[in-house]
Amino acid sequence: MPTDRPDDPREEETRMQPLTPFHLLRPQDLPRTVEELGDTASGPAAPQLAALAEALLDGPDEKTQDRAREAVVLLDEALPDPEPVGTDPDESPGNRANDEAFAIVRVRGDALHLLRRSTAHAYLVLCEEESTTGTSLPAAQLHRLHLAFGALFALYSGTPVHRAEAAQGTPRAPRPLPAHTMGEADALRRWTRGHRVFMALVQGMVVAFHCMGDRLRAGDPERARQFLALATTLMRGSGAALTFTGDFPYSAYTVRVRPTLIPPSAPPDMTGLRWRDHEYLIRVLSDLRPLFGDLPALLAADHRRLAEALDEAYQAHKSVCSHFVGSDTSSVLMADRTNESAVATLERFRRSRGQLVSGRRPRGGRREEQP
Repeated sequence: MPTDRPDDPREEETRMQPLTPFHLLRPQDLPRTVEELGDTASGPAAPQLAALAEALLDGPDEKTQDRAREAVVLLDEALPDPEPVGTDPDESPGNRANDEAFAIVRVRGDALHLLRRSTAHAYLVLCEEESTTGTSLPAAQLHRLHLAFGALFALYSGTPVHRAEAAQGTPRAPRPLPAHTMGEADALRRWTRGHRVFMALVQGMVVAFHCMGDRLRAGDPERARQFLALATTLMRGSGAALTFTGDFPYSAYTVRVRPTLIPPSAPPDMTGLRWRDHEYLIRVLSDLRPLFGDLPALLAADHRRLAEALDEAYQAHKSVCSHFVGSDTSSVLMADRTNESAVATLERFRRSRGQLVSGRRPRGGRREEQP
Protein backbone atom coordinates (compact mmCIF):
# COMPACT_ATOMS: atom_id res chain seq x y z
CA MET A 1 0.00 0.00 0.00
CA PRO A 2 2.24 2.81 -1.20
CA THR A 3 2.17 6.36 0.01
CA ASP A 4 2.58 9.45 -2.13
CA ARG A 5 6.39 9.53 -2.00
CA PRO A 6 8.49 6.39 -2.50
CA ASP A 7 10.98 7.53 0.13
CA ASP A 8 8.30 8.29 2.71
CA PRO A 9 9.30 6.43 5.93
CA ARG A 10 5.63 5.83 6.62
CA GLU A 11 5.52 3.45 3.64
CA GLU A 12 7.60 0.91 5.54
CA GLU A 13 5.27 1.12 8.54
CA THR A 14 2.27 0.60 6.27
CA ARG A 15 3.84 -2.49 4.70
CA MET A 16 4.33 -3.91 8.17
CA GLN A 17 0.60 -3.97 8.85
CA PRO A 18 -0.52 -7.60 9.36
CA LEU A 19 -2.32 -8.67 6.20
CA THR A 20 -2.14 -12.42 6.63
CA PRO A 21 -5.02 -14.10 4.78
CA PHE A 22 -8.33 -14.23 6.60
CA HIS A 23 -10.24 -17.33 5.51
CA LEU A 24 -14.01 -17.05 5.17
CA LEU A 25 -16.70 -19.24 3.68
CA ARG A 26 -18.69 -17.84 0.80
CA PRO A 27 -21.95 -16.55 2.31
CA GLN A 28 -23.83 -18.85 -0.08
CA ASP A 29 -22.16 -21.83 1.62
CA LEU A 30 -23.17 -20.94 5.18
CA PRO A 31 -25.46 -23.44 6.96
CA ARG A 32 -29.18 -22.81 6.48
CA THR A 33 -30.54 -25.16 9.14
CA VAL A 34 -29.54 -26.66 12.47
CA GLU A 35 -29.05 -29.95 10.64
CA GLU A 36 -26.61 -28.33 8.21
CA LEU A 37 -24.57 -26.99 11.13
CA GLY A 38 -23.90 -30.59 12.06
CA ASP A 39 -22.65 -32.07 15.32
CA THR A 40 -21.63 -28.88 17.07
CA ALA A 41 -20.77 -30.63 20.34
CA SER A 42 -17.79 -32.48 18.89
CA GLY A 43 -14.84 -31.80 16.66
CA PRO A 44 -11.71 -29.66 16.96
CA ALA A 45 -11.75 -27.10 19.79
CA ALA A 46 -15.43 -27.71 20.66
CA PRO A 47 -14.74 -27.98 24.45
CA GLN A 48 -12.50 -24.91 24.38
CA LEU A 49 -15.08 -22.83 22.52
CA ALA A 50 -17.86 -23.99 24.86
CA ALA A 51 -15.82 -22.93 27.89
CA LEU A 52 -15.02 -19.60 26.25
CA ALA A 53 -18.70 -19.02 25.49
CA GLU A 54 -19.67 -19.58 29.11
CA ALA A 55 -16.87 -17.38 30.43
CA LEU A 56 -17.80 -14.49 28.13
CA LEU A 57 -21.27 -14.20 29.64
CA ASP A 58 -19.61 -12.19 32.40
CA GLY A 59 -17.17 -10.44 30.09
CA PRO A 60 -13.53 -11.17 29.26
CA ASP A 61 -10.92 -11.64 31.96
CA GLU A 62 -7.15 -11.93 32.08
CA LYS A 63 -7.30 -15.50 30.70
CA THR A 64 -9.58 -14.79 27.75
CA GLN A 65 -6.88 -14.09 25.18
CA ASP A 66 -4.98 -17.25 26.08
CA ARG A 67 -8.18 -19.29 25.77
CA ALA A 68 -8.86 -17.81 22.35
CA ARG A 69 -5.29 -18.51 21.22
CA GLU A 70 -5.55 -22.13 22.38
CA ALA A 71 -8.69 -22.59 20.28
CA VAL A 72 -7.05 -20.99 17.24
CA VAL A 73 -4.01 -23.27 17.53
CA LEU A 74 -6.20 -26.38 17.71
CA LEU A 75 -8.33 -25.31 14.76
CA ASP A 76 -5.31 -24.40 12.65
CA GLU A 77 -3.65 -27.73 13.42
CA ALA A 78 -6.80 -29.57 12.36
CA LEU A 79 -7.12 -27.55 9.14
CA PRO A 80 -3.84 -25.79 8.38
CA ASP A 81 -4.53 -25.00 4.71
CA PRO A 82 -8.20 -24.44 3.85
CA GLU A 83 -9.01 -24.96 0.16
CA PRO A 84 -9.50 -21.65 -1.70
CA VAL A 85 -12.65 -21.36 -3.79
CA GLY A 86 -10.82 -19.77 -6.72
CA THR A 87 -12.90 -18.42 -9.60
CA ASP A 88 -16.38 -17.76 -8.28
CA PRO A 89 -19.30 -16.89 -10.60
CA ASP A 90 -21.31 -15.63 -7.60
CA GLU A 91 -18.72 -12.96 -6.84
CA SER A 92 -19.12 -9.45 -8.29
CA PRO A 93 -16.11 -7.26 -9.17
CA GLY A 94 -16.92 -5.13 -6.14
CA ASN A 95 -17.05 -8.19 -3.89
CA ARG A 96 -13.70 -9.34 -5.22
CA ALA A 97 -12.12 -5.91 -4.76
CA ASN A 98 -13.25 -5.63 -1.14
CA ASP A 99 -11.99 -9.12 -0.33
CA GLU A 100 -8.66 -8.32 -1.97
CA ALA A 101 -8.26 -5.06 -0.05
CA PHE A 102 -8.69 -6.82 3.31
CA ALA A 103 -6.85 -10.03 2.35
CA ILE A 104 -10.03 -12.10 2.69
CA VAL A 105 -9.71 -15.49 0.99
CA ARG A 106 -12.90 -17.46 0.33
CA VAL A 107 -12.54 -21.13 1.16
CA ARG A 108 -14.58 -24.31 0.90
CA GLY A 109 -14.87 -27.36 3.11
CA ASP A 110 -16.56 -28.39 6.35
CA ALA A 111 -18.76 -25.39 7.15
CA LEU A 112 -18.79 -25.81 10.93
CA HIS A 113 -15.03 -26.24 11.15
CA LEU A 114 -14.41 -23.20 8.93
CA LEU A 115 -16.90 -21.09 10.89
CA ARG A 116 -15.20 -22.02 14.14
CA ARG A 117 -11.83 -21.20 12.61
CA SER A 118 -12.73 -17.79 11.16
CA THR A 119 -14.66 -16.75 14.27
CA ALA A 120 -11.85 -17.78 16.62
CA HIS A 121 -9.28 -15.93 14.50
CA ALA A 122 -11.45 -12.80 14.46
CA TYR A 123 -11.93 -12.95 18.22
CA LEU A 124 -8.23 -13.44 18.87
CA VAL A 125 -7.32 -10.31 16.89
CA LEU A 126 -9.98 -8.40 18.85
CA CYS A 127 -8.29 -9.49 22.09
CA GLU A 128 -4.86 -8.65 20.70
CA GLU A 129 -5.94 -5.17 19.66
CA GLU A 130 -7.36 -4.51 23.12
CA SER A 131 -4.26 -5.76 24.89
CA THR A 132 -1.80 -3.75 22.77
CA THR A 133 -3.40 -0.38 21.99
CA GLY A 134 -6.49 -0.38 24.20
CA THR A 135 -9.83 1.10 23.23
CA SER A 136 -11.97 4.10 24.02
CA LEU A 137 -15.22 2.10 23.84
CA PRO A 138 -17.37 2.35 26.99
CA ALA A 139 -17.37 -0.81 29.09
CA ALA A 140 -21.00 -1.68 28.26
CA GLN A 141 -20.41 -1.38 24.51
CA LEU A 142 -17.24 -3.43 24.67
CA HIS A 143 -19.11 -6.05 26.68
CA ARG A 144 -21.69 -6.34 23.88
CA LEU A 145 -18.89 -7.03 21.40
CA HIS A 146 -17.36 -9.81 23.50
CA LEU A 147 -20.79 -11.20 24.33
CA ALA A 148 -21.60 -11.51 20.63
CA PHE A 149 -18.56 -13.71 20.13
CA GLY A 150 -19.51 -15.72 23.20
CA ALA A 151 -22.93 -16.35 21.66
CA LEU A 152 -21.32 -17.51 18.41
CA PHE A 153 -18.92 -19.80 20.23
CA ALA A 154 -21.93 -21.28 22.03
CA LEU A 155 -23.71 -21.92 18.73
CA TYR A 156 -20.64 -23.51 17.17
CA SER A 157 -19.82 -25.71 20.19
CA GLY A 158 -23.17 -27.27 21.02
CA THR A 159 -24.14 -25.17 24.04
CA PRO A 160 -27.94 -25.69 24.05
CA VAL A 161 -29.09 -22.25 25.21
CA HIS A 162 -26.79 -19.28 25.61
CA ARG A 163 -27.91 -16.62 28.08
CA ALA A 164 -26.46 -13.75 26.06
CA GLU A 165 -29.56 -11.55 26.08
CA ALA A 166 -29.88 -11.81 29.86
CA ALA A 167 -26.25 -10.76 30.20
CA GLN A 168 -26.45 -7.72 27.93
CA GLY A 169 -26.37 -5.15 30.70
CA THR A 170 -24.47 -6.98 33.42
CA PRO A 171 -20.74 -7.11 32.65
CA ARG A 172 -18.25 -7.82 35.40
CA ALA A 173 -15.92 -5.02 36.34
CA PRO A 174 -13.81 -4.31 33.24
CA ARG A 175 -10.42 -5.98 33.22
CA PRO A 176 -7.49 -3.57 33.10
CA LEU A 177 -6.54 -2.54 29.57
CA PRO A 178 -3.58 -0.48 28.41
CA ALA A 179 -4.08 3.20 27.82
CA HIS A 180 -5.80 3.94 24.53
CA THR A 181 -2.75 4.74 22.43
CA MET A 182 -4.04 4.43 18.87
CA GLY A 183 -1.86 6.52 16.61
CA GLU A 184 -0.92 6.70 12.96
CA ALA A 185 1.16 3.52 13.00
CA ASP A 186 -1.71 1.48 14.48
CA ALA A 187 -4.70 2.84 12.56
CA LEU A 188 -4.46 0.73 9.40
CA ARG A 189 -4.02 -2.45 11.44
CA ARG A 190 -7.11 -1.63 13.52
CA TRP A 191 -9.06 -0.74 10.36
CA THR A 192 -8.21 -4.05 8.72
CA ARG A 193 -8.70 -6.20 11.80
CA GLY A 194 -11.88 -4.42 12.81
CA HIS A 195 -13.48 -5.17 9.45
CA ARG A 196 -12.57 -8.82 9.87
CA VAL A 197 -14.20 -8.85 13.31
CA PHE A 198 -17.32 -7.34 11.75
CA MET A 199 -17.40 -9.92 8.92
CA ALA A 200 -17.27 -12.83 11.38
CA LEU A 201 -20.31 -11.40 13.16
CA VAL A 202 -22.16 -10.82 9.87
CA GLN A 203 -21.64 -14.45 8.87
CA GLY A 204 -22.98 -15.47 12.27
CA MET A 205 -26.07 -13.33 11.69
CA VAL A 206 -26.65 -15.04 8.34
CA VAL A 207 -26.58 -18.44 10.05
CA ALA A 208 -28.85 -17.25 12.88
CA PHE A 209 -31.46 -15.75 10.54
CA HIS A 210 -31.36 -18.80 8.26
CA CYS A 211 -32.02 -21.08 11.24
CA MET A 212 -34.71 -18.77 12.62
CA GLY A 213 -36.58 -18.91 9.31
CA ASP A 214 -36.17 -22.67 9.09
CA ARG A 215 -37.61 -23.18 12.58
CA LEU A 216 -40.54 -20.84 11.92
CA ARG A 217 -41.43 -22.67 8.73
CA ALA A 218 -41.18 -25.96 10.65
CA GLY A 219 -43.67 -24.73 13.28
CA ASP A 220 -41.09 -24.51 16.08
CA PRO A 221 -41.48 -20.95 17.45
CA GLU A 222 -39.57 -21.60 20.69
CA ARG A 223 -36.41 -22.64 18.83
CA ALA A 224 -36.96 -19.82 16.34
CA ARG A 225 -37.08 -17.38 19.26
CA GLN A 226 -33.65 -18.57 20.41
CA PHE A 227 -32.17 -17.87 16.98
CA LEU A 228 -33.87 -14.47 16.84
CA ALA A 229 -32.34 -13.62 20.23
CA LEU A 230 -28.96 -14.79 18.94
CA ALA A 231 -29.27 -12.60 15.85
CA THR A 232 -30.10 -9.63 18.08
CA THR A 233 -27.03 -10.24 20.24
CA LEU A 234 -24.89 -10.39 17.10
CA MET A 235 -26.49 -7.24 15.70
CA ARG A 236 -25.66 -5.37 18.90
CA GLY A 237 -22.14 -6.71 18.73
CA SER A 238 -21.79 -5.62 15.10
CA GLY A 239 -22.56 -2.02 16.05
CA ALA A 240 -19.83 -2.17 18.69
CA ALA A 241 -17.48 -3.75 16.12
CA LEU A 242 -17.99 -0.81 13.76
CA THR A 243 -17.12 1.62 16.53
CA PHE A 244 -14.09 -0.48 17.46
CA THR A 245 -12.94 -0.47 13.83
CA GLY A 246 -12.85 3.32 13.72
CA ASP A 247 -11.48 3.79 17.23
CA PHE A 248 -8.58 6.06 16.29
CA PRO A 249 -8.04 9.77 15.62
CA TYR A 250 -9.10 11.57 12.46
CA SER A 251 -5.46 12.48 11.80
CA ALA A 252 -4.51 8.79 11.76
CA TYR A 253 -7.33 8.07 9.30
CA THR A 254 -6.11 10.82 6.99
CA VAL A 255 -2.48 9.69 7.02
CA ARG A 256 -2.82 5.91 7.24
CA VAL A 257 -6.25 4.69 6.14
CA ARG A 258 -7.57 7.10 3.54
CA PRO A 259 -4.65 6.56 1.11
CA THR A 260 -5.51 2.84 0.98
CA LEU A 261 -9.08 3.61 -0.10
CA ILE A 262 -8.16 5.46 -3.29
CA PRO A 263 -6.13 4.51 -6.37
CA PRO A 264 -3.50 3.29 -6.84
CA SER A 265 -3.68 1.45 -3.51
CA ALA A 266 -7.37 0.53 -3.65
CA PRO A 267 -8.59 -2.02 -6.22
CA PRO A 268 -10.49 -0.19 -9.00
CA ASP A 269 -13.88 -1.75 -8.18
CA MET A 270 -13.65 -1.30 -4.42
CA THR A 271 -16.69 0.29 -2.78
CA GLY A 272 -17.96 0.32 0.77
CA LEU A 273 -21.35 -0.86 -0.49
CA ARG A 274 -20.11 -4.16 -1.89
CA TRP A 275 -19.26 -6.16 1.19
CA ARG A 276 -20.24 -9.60 0.02
CA ASP A 277 -21.41 -11.00 3.35
CA HIS A 278 -23.45 -7.90 4.14
CA GLU A 279 -25.09 -7.99 0.71
CA TYR A 280 -26.06 -11.58 1.34
CA LEU A 281 -27.39 -10.78 4.81
CA ILE A 282 -29.73 -8.20 3.30
CA ARG A 283 -30.99 -10.79 0.81
CA VAL A 284 -31.68 -13.21 3.67
CA LEU A 285 -33.60 -10.53 5.57
CA SER A 286 -35.57 -9.69 2.42
CA ASP A 287 -36.56 -13.34 2.07
CA LEU A 288 -37.65 -13.34 5.73
CA ARG A 289 -39.84 -10.23 5.37
CA PRO A 290 -43.12 -12.22 5.15
CA LEU A 291 -42.19 -14.10 8.33
CA PHE A 292 -41.27 -10.87 10.14
CA GLY A 293 -44.71 -9.55 9.26
CA ASP A 294 -46.49 -12.54 10.79
CA LEU A 295 -44.43 -13.62 13.79
CA PRO A 296 -46.02 -15.63 16.62
CA ALA A 297 -46.80 -13.61 19.76
CA LEU A 298 -44.05 -15.53 21.56
CA LEU A 299 -41.47 -13.65 19.48
CA ALA A 300 -42.93 -10.15 19.82
CA ALA A 301 -40.54 -8.86 22.50
CA ASP A 302 -37.51 -10.37 20.76
CA HIS A 303 -38.66 -8.83 17.48
CA ARG A 304 -38.72 -5.37 19.10
CA ARG A 305 -35.23 -5.91 20.48
CA LEU A 306 -33.98 -6.85 17.02
CA ALA A 307 -35.38 -3.63 15.57
CA GLU A 308 -33.67 -1.64 18.33
CA ALA A 309 -30.37 -3.44 17.75
CA LEU A 310 -30.54 -2.80 14.01
CA ASP A 311 -31.11 0.89 14.64
CA GLU A 312 -28.17 0.98 17.07
CA ALA A 313 -25.88 -0.67 14.50
CA TYR A 314 -26.70 1.90 11.83
CA GLN A 315 -26.31 4.75 14.29
CA ALA A 316 -22.87 3.40 15.17
CA HIS A 317 -21.92 3.21 11.50
CA LYS A 318 -23.15 6.77 10.94
CA SER A 319 -21.11 7.98 13.91
CA VAL A 320 -17.90 6.41 12.58
CA CYS A 321 -18.57 7.76 9.10
CA SER A 322 -19.29 11.25 10.40
CA HIS A 323 -16.09 11.19 12.46
CA PHE A 324 -13.93 10.53 9.41
CA VAL A 325 -15.73 12.12 6.43
CA GLY A 326 -18.15 14.57 8.03
CA SER A 327 -21.94 14.65 7.79
CA ASP A 328 -22.16 16.32 4.37
CA THR A 329 -19.46 14.55 2.36
CA SER A 330 -19.55 11.42 0.22
CA SER A 331 -17.36 8.56 1.34
CA VAL A 332 -13.97 8.26 -0.35
CA LEU A 333 -15.08 5.02 -2.00
CA MET A 334 -18.32 6.50 -3.41
CA ALA A 335 -17.30 10.07 -4.29
CA ASP A 336 -17.26 9.40 -8.06
CA ARG A 337 -20.57 7.49 -7.97
CA THR A 338 -22.94 9.72 -6.01
CA ASN A 339 -23.39 13.21 -4.62
CA GLU A 340 -25.26 11.87 -1.60
CA SER A 341 -23.32 12.19 1.63
CA ALA A 342 -22.13 9.01 3.31
CA VAL A 343 -24.18 9.77 6.42
CA ALA A 344 -27.31 10.41 4.33
CA THR A 345 -26.80 7.10 2.52
CA LEU A 346 -26.53 5.25 5.82
CA GLU A 347 -29.62 7.01 7.15
CA ARG A 348 -31.56 5.93 4.06
CA PHE A 349 -30.40 2.36 4.58
CA ARG A 350 -31.30 2.55 8.29
CA ARG A 351 -34.88 3.44 7.44
CA SER A 352 -35.28 0.89 4.67
CA ARG A 353 -33.73 -1.96 6.67
CA GLY A 354 -35.85 -1.05 9.68
CA GLN A 355 -38.91 -1.34 7.48
CA LEU A 356 -37.62 -4.65 6.17
CA VAL A 357 -37.32 -6.36 9.57
CA SER A 358 -40.67 -4.90 10.58
CA GLY A 359 -42.24 -7.00 7.84
CA ARG A 360 -43.86 -3.99 6.19
CA ARG A 361 -43.71 -3.50 2.44
CA PRO A 362 -42.30 -0.23 1.05
CA ARG A 363 -45.00 2.25 0.17
CA GLY A 364 -45.71 2.72 -3.51
CA GLY A 365 -44.35 -0.69 -4.43
CA ARG A 366 -40.70 0.43 -4.25
CA ARG A 367 -38.16 -2.35 -4.39
CA GLU A 368 -35.91 -3.00 -1.43
CA GLU A 369 -32.62 -1.12 -1.77
CA GLN A 370 -29.52 -3.21 -2.26
CA PRO A 371 -27.12 -3.97 -0.77
